[in-house]
Amino acid sequence: MTASNVPASSLPELETVPKPTILMETVTLLSLAIAAGSLVLFAWIAGSLSHAWVRNFDFDSFARLRPLPFFGPIPHTPSFPSGHALFSFCFYGVLAGLLAHRIEVRHWQALIWVAAAVLVAAIGLSRIYLGVHYPSDVLAGYLTGTLWVSAMVAVDRMRKRRAKGAA
Repeated sequence: MTASNVPASSLPELETVPKPTILMETVTLLSLAIAAGSLVLFAWIAGSLSHAWVRNFDFDSFARLRPLPFFGPIPHTPSFPSGHALFSFCFYGVLAGLLAHRIEVRHWQALIWVAAAVLVAAIGLSRIYLGVHYPSDVLAGYLTGTLWVSAMVAVDRMRKRRAKGAA
C-alpha cells in the first residue's frame, strides 16, 4: 500500500507538540526557583563550614585552593566554582534549549539534549579526573549554569510566544 492510497484520517496528527499552558509555565518558574534556592543553600552550607561567612557575605570566601593536579602545572586561580563546568553547561545548555525548541520531532529534541548532557558531563568529569577541581566545584558550576540556562530558555520561549501572538 502506497502513501497515496492511505486515507487521510489514518495519518497521525502533525502537531503533536503540547501547547504552552499555565501548568507548564508554573512548573518552569518553580524549577527556576528551586534551582536558585539550591544554589543559595549550597553556598550557605559551603560557607558556613569553611568560616564565618554567614555573618558577612563576601565573594572572596569562595576562593578555595585547588587540589594538587595529577598532570601539568598548578593553576593559580581559585577552584570554586569550576569555570569550565559553568561555561560548558551554559553554552551547550542554551544551545540545546534553543535548537530543541525549534525542532518538532521529539526524538531529535531528545537527541539534542542528550548530546549536550554528554558533552557537559565529559567536561566536568575531565576537570575532576585531571585533579584541578573537587567534585563540589564542578557541581557548583552546574548549579549556577542551571540558573542561566533556565533563564535564557524561558526568555527565548516568552519572546517566541509574544512574536507568535502579535502575528
